[in-house]
Amino acid sequence: MLNVMYFGHICPVFFAAEIATETEEIRRIGRKNLKFAKMMRIVRRDDYRCQHCNKKLQDNEIEFDHIIPVSKGGSSEEHNIRLTCFG
Repeated sequence: MLNVMYFGHICPVFFAAEIATETEEIRRIGRKNLKFAKMMRIVRRDDYRCQHCNKKLQDNEIEFDHIIPVSKGGSSEEHNIRLTCFG
């Protein structure tokens, strides 16, 4: 397995087959749609700030959060994703 690092998170490039619930599968599909260019636009739009607490974030603290969860019908469009720190 090859690992790639984005915003301080190690992301496996190849995933092993696994049994998944419908919710997990929907979340996985949503994550695949979040391309690096889109992540950078969101980071710049939100000015590296957590949208919950307004904390200035370092690369290794950045989390992407759906405002309306994919499992509840939300999309992975930029207007439905925000930066959070979950800290």
